[in-house]
Amino acid sequence: MRAKKHYRFLLLYALWIAGILWLLGSCSGAKNVSEETVQELKQQADSRSIKVKAEWAIPLTTNALASVYTSGLLPPGSNVSRINLIGTPNSFEIRGDSIYADLPYYGERRIVSGYPGGEGISFTGAIEDYKTDFDKKTGSYRITFDADDEVERYDITIRLFPGQRAVLMFFSTQRNPIRYEGIVDNPQSE
Repeated sequence: MRAKKHYRFLLLYALWIAGILWLLGSCSGAKNVSEETVQELKQQADSRSIKVKAEWAIPLTTNALASVYTSGLLPPGSNVSRINLIGTPNSFEIRGDSIYADLPYYGERRIVSGYPGGEGISFTGAIEDYKTDFDKKTGSYRITFDADDEVERYDITIRLFPGQRAVLMFFSTQRNPIRYEGIVDNPQSE
C-alpha cells in the first residue's frame, strides 16, 4: 500500500514538473523579444537587485491539498492548482548577496522543525552559487541559486520575462515544491 502511495506521489510530481516545463516552453513571445529588452532583463538579472510581488501560488497538487480545497479554506478565485495571492501580503527580494522572502506556502511539509511550524516560506539568508543565463526559446532570463535559513535549504529558480513578469520556483529539503507567478518591481525606485 505504501509503495502505491509513493508511485502516486512520483506521478503527481512528474506531472507538475512537466506542466512547468510546458508552460515555460510554450511562451510564444520569445520570437518578438527585442535586443533592448534582452539587455534590460540581463541588467536586472546581473544587478542582484530584484523584488517580486507574487500574484499566484501554484503548489504541487496532492490529495491533502485537494482536501483543503474541498473544505473551502482557499482564498476566493482559487482552485487546488492555482491560488490567488492578490491582496495577500507577500514579498520576495534579492539585494546583493542576500535574499528576503515572505511568501505563503500551500502544500505538504515533510519535516516540521521548530514551533509552531505552520509558517510559509519566510526567511532572510545568504545567496550561494548565483547563476544567470538567457533562454532564447522562452525569451526569459533564468537565475538559479541556493539559500537557507537555519534549518531549511532551498534551491530557487527565478525566470524574468519581458513586461516585468516573473516566475519563482522553490525546491526545499523539507516541503513539496511550489511555484509563484508575479510582477517585478524595481527596488531601487523606492
